[in-house]
Amino acid sequence: MRNLPLPTQAERQTAMAANMNGQPESPWRDSGTSVDVVAYLKVLRKRKWMILIPLLVVLPLSALVLLIQHPSYEATAILLIEPANPRVVKIEEVHTPDHSREYYKSQYALLKSEGLLGRVVDTLSNGAPVTPAPSDTDSLAELIDRLKTRAKEAVQRLRETLGDPSPVVAFDPQEVVRRERIGKLQRSIRVEPVGMRLVHVTIVNPDPRRATTQVNTLAETYVAQNLEAKLSASEQASIWLEDKVQELRAELQQSEAALQAFIAEHKLVPAGLNDKPLVAVEEFKNLTAAYATYKADQVALQAQRRELAQLRKQPFDKLLASVASQMNSPLVDALRQRYAELQVEHGVLLENFKPRHPKVLAVESRMQTVQERITGEIDKYADQLKSENALIAQKVRMFGGRINNKKGEIIASNEDLEAYSSLKRDIDAKRRLYENLLNRMNETEVTKSLETNNVRLYQRAAVPVQPVPQRTLLKFLISAMVVLSFGVGMAFAAEMIDNRFKNLDDVEHYLRIPFLGLIPSYSNKHLSGLVTIEEPRSAVADSYRILRTNLQMMATQRQIASLMITSAVAGEGKTTTSANLGVSFAQLGWKVLIIDADLRRPALYKQFSVTNEAGLSDVLSHQADVDNLIQNTGVHNLRILTSGPIPPNPAELLNAHRLRQLCEHLQAQFDLIIFDCAITLSIPDTLLMASGIGGLCLVHNPDRGEKGGVETAKKMLERANANILGIMFNNVRLKTSTYGDYHYYSSEYTVSQYKKIQS
Repeated sequence: MRNLPLPTQAERQTAMAANMNGQPESPWRDSGTSVDVVAYLKVLRKRKWMILIPLLVVLPLSALVLLIQHPSYEATAILLIEPANPRVVKIEEVHTPDHSREYYKSQYALLKSEGLLGRVVDTLSNGAPVTPAPSDTDSLAELIDRLKTRAKEAVQRLRETLGDPSPVVAFDPQEVVRRERIGKLQRSIRVEPVGMRLVHVTIVNPDPRRATTQVNTLAETYVAQNLEAKLSASEQASIWLEDKVQELRAELQQSEAALQAFIAEHKLVPAGLNDKPLVAVEEFKNLTAAYATYKADQVALQAQRRELAQLRKQPFDKLLASVASQMNSPLVDALRQRYAELQVEHGVLLENFKPRHPKVLAVESRMQTVQERITGEIDKYADQLKSENALIAQKVRMFGGRINNKKGEIIASNEDLEAYSSLKRDIDAKRRLYENLLNRMNETEVTKSLETNNVRLYQRAAVPVQPVPQRTLLKFLISAMVVLSFGVGMAFAAEMIDNRFKNLDDVEHYLRIPFLGLIPSYSNKHLSGLVTIEEPRSAVADSYRILRTNLQMMATQRQIASLMITSAVAGEGKTTTSANLGVSFAQLGWKVLIIDADLRRPALYKQFSVTNEAGLSDVLSHQADVDNLIQNTGVHNLRILTSGPIPPNPAELLNAHRLRQLCEHLQAQFDLIIFDCAITLSIPDTLLMASGIGGLCLVHNPDRGEKGGVETAKKMLERANANILGIMFNNVRLKTSTYGDYHYYSSEYTVSQYKKIQS
């Protein structure tokens, strides 16, 4: 590839394009809030028809509606809603109004309820068949309602014609007219509370007398309905109370009969029934205390008997020392003292005489006699303890039985008392309720005929003299503002869901690749697509030269001799771009070869009107030599290698190694080789070729593709090791304006941005 001198314009372009990879801050982006205003103005200009069409359609209709409106009259009646009924008697009535805000809100809603308005319509018709009033056709809203009714009838007839099995409810024609009048009256009512108690009820109607009659009838009907509700509530309460009193009277009689039967069955004396459990409890306490005393004595005697039995097993001397204190007997004490004296005497005799001496034996005999008498006394004491123990045990058993009997008696008394108290409480409660309901029934009988009302007509409506101001201009301006707001909202909504690139800065910040230029759209049907040949002085041809200059700089800096042109989706103009770029480089004096590498839908041969009988597919399948298949285009320095016959397996022919060898063979003859490749997203051919070509340029049509598709194509190419030089926009629709001898453009891609690209 030879290095030719660059034109002055391209030299200026070099400085800008060299900074594209660095993502510099855009020179036309202002700081502050003005950027947002400019962006909003761009959106409004871009979506102007979404704003203008609703205005052009709705505003004339609004003007027509406002002009044909008839004057309306307002009649106002004043109602006074008191927080309570007037107190004629001190008896509280059944129907007492609420004091809360919710009560007043419900009354305001009741004034516009369908039931109340139905009574008003019936009152105004005086029982005659309901027919449309002459003024019913004066309102455009009423006309629209009638059109809706006619449409519903037409739909119903259509369903009947088509045999729709769904049930159709048939209404009486008079009922239909009645409901229409109720609906119209409901729409004409305005309820305005003044404070809490005063309510202004206003009806708007083209006929002033009719408006006055309607609002006065409405107020009177509302007052009468409130009084009817009060009297009806009292009547219903009286009937309910009478039924309830009779029911309670019967229940009270049954309860009293059940109490008397209970008293007779259990032989109770109601006067002393409450004291009976207290006496039984006191007797139970005494029995329990006596039982505890005898039980303690029994335990003590048993302990003495066990201790005495243990002492009898010991020697007599130890027995005598222990039993003396236990028995507390004077005889035993005297015998114990005599026995001690004999022991002393026996000891003295043993000191003077031998053990078998008669005196010694005589003393021992007397000691034996005393010992036997003491032992006898101990046995008598043991028998005494046994007798006492038997007697106490008998008393313990006796008191235990009496305690158990007393327990049963107490339980029975408590059960009787509880049953009696329950029956008595039930009777007392029913008697109190019966007396209260009887008193309330008597009061209700007095108040149900008392016609007191907390609602009254404070001021009747007078016939209005002046019509309501129409405020036609204000309504027209409001409708215009509403329609304009709707259009602006729709414009911004459409802009938000539009996933296309909005401006040139958006391209580089989103894709992170340089923006190489844009090609405006042109609609000259006589052009074949090679605008750089047919209209070389046009703005479109200048745009291709700008694109050529940027690519020329890229090719010079990176020593690129081959270039791929591709797009994300079909129809974005990659073939037209390839052809015009080839012409632009050829016009510089470069020897350029354009190769149609789209082996699925080739179209490059049509641009130059050459044959496609043999081409790249034959070269890659080794069926022909490339030098023999290169054709002339009719453009100096520009030649073409068509795709050739469409092979059954394009993906197997196109690979980076074969294309790299082909480029190395052709570089000796040409300064630049341009490959018009297939699209990227749905076909693998371009990805297979990517690493074998020097550089790649993405073509994007903002009207055909979206951001997501372009970003996906870019990522796929990067994974295939493609050398992406940048992206260019093709067929961009711009608004034409004159600038010097050439035509330049403006749209959401601003004039300043476009000038920046060309400078």
